[in-house]
Amino acid sequence: MKKLIALLLLSCIAVMPVIAGADLSGNLNFSTGAFFSGGTTRWVSSSLARVSLATTGSSSVKGALSASYGIQSQGTSSGFSLEKAYVRFRLPWFGDSTLKMTVGKSPVSWGYGTYFNAGDIVFGATPNDISGGVQSGEYRTSTAWMVLASLPLHEGVSADVIVLPDLDALVGGGVAGRLGGRFIWNPGWRPLDALEFGYLGSVDGASHAVYAAFDGTLWFDYNLSVSTTIVPTRAVASAKDNFKLSLGLSKVFNIPTDTRYMPFSLRLEGLYAPFATTFSGFFSMDVGISDSIGVGAVLLCDVPSSDIACALTAFLTCSYRPVAGLALGLQGGVVASKTTEWNVSGALMFTCRYSF
Repeated sequence: MKKLIALLLLSCIAVMPVIAGADLSGNLNFSTGAFFSGGTTRWVSSSLARVSLATTGSSSVKGALSASYGIQSQGTSSGFSLEKAYVRFRLPWFGDSTLKMTVGKSPVSWGYGTYFNAGDIVFGATPNDISGGVQSGEYRTSTAWMVLASLPLHEGVSADVIVLPDLDALVGGGVAGRLGGRFIWNPGWRPLDALEFGYLGSVDGASHAVYAAFDGTLWFDYNLSVSTTIVPTRAVASAKDNFKLSLGLSKVFNIPTDTRYMPFSLRLEGLYAPFATTFSGFFSMDVGISDSIGVGAVLLCDVPSSDIACALTAFLTCSYRPVAGLALGLQGGVVASKTTEWNVSGALMFTCRYSF
């Protein structure tokens, strides 16, 4: 029944552009390969279909709808996911400025960071999945139901007000969720491109999260974010336990060759919780060998990780785009963790992604 419902919803999304005059896009993803762990090998496969719809009729009102359906072997988990479903519109504000509203299930980005972002008090400092990001290049893709108002206050200064309702509680007749806001200053100076700070608290007053973040460009791009969450019943202890700091450095080099410039990008990020004495590091490298061939590497480390003394995750990828919209890839990954001794597992996967 769930598969039938998912198929009907995806079909409805597919025919909506004919009715509404909107843009339809999406992608089909397939991966298969061998997984090695504890001296055993098993074959795993997965597939995922995603369809997205975006309105194009008005510059003042925009809507987006995105849904996916995935299936995995070796455990046979499958499911439908409504990833995005929101409307964004503009309302008259002071002078010639406009107030921007977002209503629905939408992404929102607070703080800075490609992988680690201590300033993201909405979704958390660390994304849930690294393997999907290695394939797509996008790690922070979470969405939530929200009402978001973006208000311009002065030249280069704006504010956001956000409400994140708990839909399960609302359906049950209760009131729960989070609300807060942030201020953003864009001074228009490359060494300090943006500065922001904000607050997000639970409706019942059980927790209060605050953050500050800034980014800019020197010889390299950089960002720094700090945050903490305060629980009133143990204010000082919780503020120390939940204090996090993330730092990111990145640089793109264009290496000249006989026929073209070859892009070579490096990114290094770290997440540090000084009072919890934990540190995590992230490193990525991507090289565009040609217009259709690219290679990359990703390394993630955690020291310590709960009761694990050390955990390392590494990926090597190679991608080939023979025609527009089609990407073929080969991905190798290793996960190693140590308590008293090292435990190692790995995978070698073939991936195929078609975008339309």
